[in-house]
Amino acid sequence: MKKQNPLIFVIAAFCIVGAIIGVVFIVNDDGPQNVASVGKKPDKSDPSDPSDPFEGDVYSQVGCIKTPIVDSGHSSTTEFPYIVEENIAYGKGKVQNGDKDLYMDVYRPDILVDGLRYPLMIHIHGGSFISGSKSDSYIISLSEFWASQGFVVASINYRLVGDSPIVSDAMESVRDYVIENLSDVLQSSAQGVAATCAVEDTLTAYDYLKKLSYVNPDEVIMNGYSAGAITALWATYGIDTFGISPPPVKAVLSHWGMLVTDKDATETMVPSNEPPAFLVHATGDSIVPYDGTQLLANRFETLEKPYALHCQESGSHSIDIDKTMHSDDMTILEAENLWLSSIM
Repeated sequence: MKKQNPLIFVIAAFCIVGAIIGVVFIVNDDGPQNVASVGKKPDKSDPSDPSDPFEGDVYSQVGCIKTPIVDSGHSSTTEFPYIVEENIAYGKGKVQNGDKDLYMDVYRPDILVDGLRYPLMIHIHGGSFISGSKSDSYIISLSEFWASQGFVVASINYRLVGDSPIVSDAMESVRDYVIENLSDVLQSSAQGVAATCAVEDTLTAYDYLKKLSYVNPDEVIMNGYSAGAITALWATYGIDTFGISPPPVKAVLSHWGMLVTDKDATETMVPSNEPPAFLVHATGDSIVPYDGTQLLANRFETLEKPYALHCQESGSHSIDIDKTMHSDDMTILEAENLWLSSIM
């Protein structure tokens, strides 16, 4: 029998190994991953599974991530002493039977120094535009935290469905758009009216607050939860589309809120000169659709804005931001504070 050349076996072995490796790469090639400063797109589960939360174009750009928050050197561990001035009347809102007085609680430095102005945070409670108050325990606790970080915190009440609110003439086009296009979160036209009035009351609150001698009227943070987050987002990004000037907002903290759930509308409402946001939301939220948050994250990514996203894969509506970890070493609330220090 003729003796075989061992080189042939070596070459054959290399060919077989190369073929196997090629097959592995082909099977596992998900395309380029989005590894930007904000993180990376999550691994997909079975793409044929309709319950897969990452299936669809809305997730194709950023995905469900937790943005790494890095200390830029601007943060401080100092806690500022503050006092609370309760039930300050900041304006009136039209309702069916006349006008309703609108009230806020203001958390401010306990000692005011002439000429020293502090950044303003407008704090907006949730409750589906049906319930909720500046006196809710979570709002009080979080207002106290932000006041201790050096903000003037204005925790506002606004008109709700039960007040039978009436939208001003200037906001009628906003009301009509909200009723028609936010029907996936607002279950009735009455909620759409109340949502519009909440935005209007937020603008009224800013008009009052900007006149206070200790408030910096050009450094404004909008901070809201659920209905309050919808209000914060609309008061920042939505209303100027309808010819209404928003406050000079530096950043938004949006907790399980939404602007719209349409990509084209998001791009129209968020041009390149808009401020960034820290977005917190769960993918399976059945009350406020997560898609609106993901569209905002995608838009900020396109515009290269220094936004942040805390996406949670769960069916929760609300998230305990002072207890839930954003990363191994900080809660969501701590991450928001660190992020804001780099924005302001």
